[in-house]
Amino acid sequence: MALSEATKERIKSEVQFLNGIANSLFSSGVLAIVVASIFNENMSSNVRFLSVAFSFLCFFGTFALHIIAQRRLGALDE
Repeated sequence: MALSEATKERIKSEVQFLNGIANSLFSSGVLAIVVASIFNENMSSNVRFLSVAFSFLCFFGTFALHIIAQRRLGALDE
């Protein structure tokens, strides 16, 4: 079954939305926390560990959102 042009555009919009969320999650959850951890000398080791652990969770969340978006784009090939 061929997809209509409206359905294709809706899929593209969904993918752009997911990628936008993934980019924001990476910026705030990974880059900002890692930079804060590097430049904040007064941060305790426990807080630093939790910050880095949270950064890894955000990174994997970002990766998961991009994979979901790629699979959603695969629907355009059908």
